[in-house]
Amino acid sequence: MRPAVDQKIKMQFCCKRIQRGQPFSAGAGRFPIIRRHRKQVQNRAARHGERALPRQTRQRHEQAGDVLRGHVARQHIVPGAKLPAGVQQALFSFGVMAMQRLINSYGSAFMAGFNGANKLDTFAFMPIQSFATAATTFVGQNIGANRPERVHKGTVATLWMSCGFSVLVAALLLPTGRFCMRLFSTEPAVIESGFAYLARILPFYWMLAIMFVLSSIMRGAGEMMVPMISSLAALWLARVPAAYLLAHFFGPMNIHFCYAIGWALGLAICVPYYFSGRWKEKSIVVRAAGGS
Repeated sequence: MRPAVDQKIKMQFCCKRIQRGQPFSAGAGRFPIIRRHRKQVQNRAARHGERALPRQTRQRHEQAGDVLRGHVARQHIVPGAKLPAGVQQALFSFGVMAMQRLINSYGSAFMAGFNGANKLDTFAFMPIQSFATAATTFVGQNIGANRPERVHKGTVATLWMSCGFSVLVAALLLPTGRFCMRLFSTEPAVIESGFAYLARILPFYWMLAIMFVLSSIMRGAGEMMVPMISSLAALWLARVPAAYLLAHFFGPMNIHFCYAIGWALGLAICVPYYFSGRWKEKSIVVRAAGGS
């Protein structure tokens, strides 16, 4: 870091500590410009109070105080907050096993096509998962800092990015699906089986993006139960039964429509609860007595 930039950063840090009434770093005495600025701030605050400070300085001070009250003050996590995530992972694994059993019953070519297309699906889903993970952290930080208006803006931005990427993925993989399947096998039966998977889930990928982002937003706010219920209902009440029914009545190539049916049920649970606003009151951070 350049000396001038380093000195400026240290000056800003030390001045903020002065404004908050916190102990001043002894190491700042080596910087004459910091000593002069410290004295000016102290004299102005002593004569006229904090309101005499520049407006931008007061705003930064207030925002920093919000963050301190939300994160640095004594706090604890509600016991059992991680239990829904553990239950969801366990039951989800059983659901995947039930789906894999159905897929395997149609022979090695169908199974190989499914597994190859599933790898492409997993790769395409990674950016959406990254958006949702970032949204979880963003929501947790802003709720802790008492900035709910930023939570709404972040949710809208994340939904736009996730849905836009879903449309882009569908536009790229649908025309090139058979070519991409050749990365895993050159057998026509395997290629057609894998392309059937891609062709039946990619047009509905935006549903998965919305459900996943809203669930992550609610988890960031401390609401664990509704995302768990949404995911398990989508899997056990919709996807698995629909897969067996579709295979029986419409053949194995149409099994994969069960994913869209499951996502639709998940959205039917997530979206109304999100707009109800009750998830905003589920913060797992409990502030100490006397905190704001």
